Amino acid sequence: MRWLWLAAAFVVALACTSEPAAPPPVSPSFWRVEGPDQSEIYVLGSVHVGHRSGFSWPNHIEAAFARAATLVVEVDLRDEALAEVSARSMFLPPDENLRTALGEPLWKRVEERAIALQLPPAMLLRVKPWAAALALAEAQFAELGYEAEGGVDLAFLQRARDTKSVAALETAAQQLSLFDDLGEEAGRALLEEILQERAGLAEQVEAMMDAWARGDDEALEQWVFGAPDNVPEEVTRRIHERLYYARNEAMAARIAVLATEVEGPLFVVVGAGHVVGPRGLPALLAARGYATERRTGAGT
Repeated sequence: MRWLWLAAAFVVALACTSEPAAPPPVSPSFWRVEGPDQSEIYVLGSVHVGHRSGFSWPNHIEAAFARAATLVVEVDLRDEALAEVSARSMFLPPDENLRTALGEPLWKRVEERAIALQLPPAMLLRVKPWAAALALAEAQFAELGYEAEGGVDLAFLQRARDTKSVAALETAAQQLSLFDDLGEEAGRALLEEILQERAGLAEQVEAMMDAWARGDDEALEQWVFGAPDNVPEEVTRRIHERLYYARNEAMAARIAVLATEVEGPLFVVVGAGHVVGPRGLPALLAARGYATERRTGAGT
């Protein structure tokens, strides 16, 4: 399940369980941060998946978004170059294919899972192992009734249209290069874990989403950073370092720069895995001299 969380963090075209009659109320991890220069920053831990009908946000989050002059997201999902960059990053060189790269035993498992998920195996032949893992994860979420366009960051991007400026912490090319930089062993480990995660998936997704909706940072930290039993510790450590810790350092630095360059409060929306633990954004900003306060309803 931990690898599925990582996959969901990077696959844009994922969304919710069966659509509810009304947006469900949520109160996820949310922080107010004040800089040494009195700059005002709000940080929301999000999921890049969600109900098509949206979420019902508590008053303190709605008030903070209303106050903000600039929305800050990981990547601006409205970027027209996003699809082109994604396609270019995901494919193997012209003289290679996934079947040969994986070997026949692992490829057969990929093929069987793809067929079970009504995903044509031929679609995966030309992509890299990590891209195949993400495609299978997306299909598994779709099998549970998940649809695109429900992510929290995309929802706030749509709300910010014509009313707020938008800044990105990363480019799509930077995000996708992370998977290539992990190396072949990590890519195979991600694929292996995705292939094992089907039984009980619906219950695990519900538990994960419930932890996020309640703002249970301790449970989320365990979901994201707990070590799978069948993956070498060094590989797990490298994945966490590249996909989270190193990026958190760069994000904190970028937020600090934006806070001095942009007039008015910032409303930062990042994946929930980036705000938990001693190496999460609130902790890193505190280490830079910012005053951080977890908000749960009182005040804005």
